[in-house]
Amino acid sequence: MLDRIGHSNKRFAPGDAAADIRQPAVLVWGAHDAVIDPSATALYAARMPQARQGLLERSGHMTLMEQPREVADAVHWLIERGTPA
Repeated sequence: MLDRIGHSNKRFAPGDAAADIRQPAVLVWGAHDAVIDPSATALYAARMPQARQGLLERSGHMTLMEQPREVADAVHWLIERGTPA
């Protein structure tokens, strides 16, 4: 199932809806994600110019479990600096 989701022509389907997101955002992705290709980060970022990107080199698909400190740091950055002045 995961192979079908991650490698089908629908793997980036939610990306179109990303253009409707207007608030500050942070995109944190695992560099070794075998479910959704890490190149999706650039696709989402292109639709969300206000988003900050972060690629975690030591993570796969479960970034929250694999690198919780780094994910927390990204969320902290968003809370502290993500809102435009």
